[in-house]
Amino acid sequence: MQKLFDTEDEKVATILKGIDKLETSHYFLNLYYSLSTMAKKLKTNRSYLSQIIKTHKKKKFNEFINDLRITYAINRLQTDKQFCKFSISSIAKEVGHKSDYSFVKTL
Repeated sequence: MQKLFDTEDEKVATILKGIDKLETSHYFLNLYYSLSTMAKKLKTNRSYLSQIIKTHKKKKFNEFINDLRITYAINRLQTDKQFCKFSISSIAKEVGHKSDYSFVKTL
C-alpha cells in the first residue's frame, strides 16, 4: 500500500517541485498570496495542497508562508542597507503582509 502523499507519487513530486519553484521566485512576497492562489498556480486543489504542505514542510500553510516571509525579511535586513531604513509598515508590505500588525504578529 502506498503511503499517503509519498514523494514517489508523481503528482506529489510535481507539486513539491512547484512549491520549490514558487519559493525560489519569491512568489510568497505577493500581498494576495493565499492557499487558493498557490493551489491555482500549481493546478491542484486547496485541500490536497494543504495536506502536502503539512506532510512535507511539517507546517500549516500560514506558518509555512510566514516563515518564508520572515526569513526573507531577515536576509534583506542583513544584506540591504536601504532596506534597513524602511519603516516596519514598509517592510511588512514589502514581504507580503497587508499590515504592520500582521507582520509583527508573526515574529
